This record gives sequence, C-alpha cells and structure tokens, in this order.
Amino acid sequence: MSGFRGSKGTDARRYKKAGHQNEDEFGVIFGGSNDGLAPQGKTDWVDKDGNTYTIKSGLNKTTGFWTKHWQIFLYGLGRIKSDKDFMGDPQGKLLANLLESFPSESSGYFADKAKAKEILVTIPKTIKGAERLEEFQKGLKGKANQYFESKNRLRKVTESLSASLESLESRRNFFRKAFFNNNEVSRLAIEEGRNYVIYSREDVVEILAINLSPSISNAGSRFDDLNIPGQKVVFKYQGRNIAELEVRNEESHYREIRFNAHARKIATLLKDNTFSELETPGKRFRKLKR
Repeated sequence: MSGFRGSKGTDARRYKKAGHQNEDEFGVIFGGSNDGLAPQGKTDWVDKDGNTYTIKSGLNKTTGFWTKHWQIFLYGLGRIKSDKDFMGDPQGKLLANLLESFPSESSGYFADKAKAKEILVTIPKTIKGAERLEEFQKGLKGKANQYFESKNRLRKVTESLSASLESLESRRNFFRKAFFNNNEVSRLAIEEGRNYVIYSREDVVEILAINLSPSISNAGSRFDDLNIPGQKVVFKYQGRNIAELEVRNEESHYREIRFNAHARKIATLLKDNTFSELETPGKRFRKLKR
C-alpha cells in the first residue's frame, strides 16, 4: 500500500454514517441491540446471547465497492492519559509522548509553520532530501521554530514506539487495545456484501501481531513542507504499508493521534489466515488456522 495516507475529515464522516447503517442491518441478522452503549466505547452491538461486536464496513452490497480505510481510533491527550490501560503500558505512554512532541498551545505552532513554508518556497526545487533540509535550517538564521522542533521531537518518539512494538507480545497488546479496548469487545464483524464475516477477538489479535511489522515512515517529497522521516509509525505486511499511527495537527484536530488501517487489505489478511467454521444466512464465522 505504497503512499497510504490517512482518511480526510469528509471521509471520516462518510465512514461514520456507513457504520450506523451497518449496525441497523447487522441487528436484523443477529438480533440484539445497541441501546445504552457508551458513544465513545468500542462496542457497536450486543447480540441476543450477550456477545459484543465492533462492526466494520467493507464490501458494500449496493455499490460493490470496498470501504477504503478504517479509523480504528482518534484520541486526544486527555483520552490517553485518563485511560489506566494506556498509562500502564509502555506503548500507551509513548502515544502520549507523540502528542507531547507538539506545544500545548497551537497558535505558536501554526505561526511557525507558516514561517517555515515561507522559507521553503525560496529554496529551488532542484535541491532535495537532506540538502533541502540543510538549506531550510540556514534560512532560519538561528531562530527557534516550533514547527521544525516539533517534527524533530516526533521523530525520536516514533523511533522509540516502533522499537517497543518489535516483540510479538507487545503487538498483541497494542492491537487488542486498539481494536477491542482489551476485553470490552469479543468479536469483529466485517461487512461482505449481504453477509457479515465474524472473527473472535483473539484470532484477530494473533493474526495481526504475527503478520504486521512496525517501522517508521520515510521522508516525504513535498517541496512546500519539511520532509523529515519518522513522522508516523507504519505497520507493514509483505513490505507494504497496511496501517499507520499519525498525529493530526489541523486547526480543528490539534494534538490528536489517529490509527488508520486499509480495510480491504486487513480483511483479506484475516480471511487468508482463517477457515470457515459455520455459515448461516447473513453470518459467516471464521476460525484461526492452526
């Protein structure tokens, strides 16, 4: 998934709307309810037997197209620091550190971002890579720049976070928390036309942990921005990006950490590593291949 980028705000709103439609359709097939569920929780549905589900859009039965990306979470600093699971785990603390790479007050950051871009447009496009960054630093003339400094701090934290996720157990812990809020949700349901493919939490966690490897992102190639490596933690499958952790720093989403995944590629990975255990109208249960 070369060049994978996170979803835009308009995409996120569309995904959310599609998610509500999925829940209504899911309820017709599985029974149960979503009444009284916490709006910020991971549980989208509870079936008549008490099984909890997180429901993801996938292959749309009407359009025949796949959802592009899943936003697994979007958290601010307060959300992370108030979560005992996150703060009791090295990866959770590093997520907080990612956000703390940027100043708490956004005004200075955005002012310095504008100043950085003013310098960058003066540098000839023939100058690229590390040399372009050197020219930018010369353009600063020794002055502090929060935009530049924040990106450098972020790179150091992404390197530490990526390294902390190299062990299989640490990836299990991360994916369990990210997708299911640990033990809150027991099953993942993925839309597949007129059916929903169902996976158990621990099967999903095991498949993702075994197959996805963490690394830091490469430097970008835009002439109007600072191209510094390590601005994201990416998860690769067979050498291609399939999911990523990035800090959002727009005016309306400042200091928020987003975890996005490529919907079809994750769904295919899960299916390739499981077998069909039971199929009934609308329901396809799959189990991990051992």
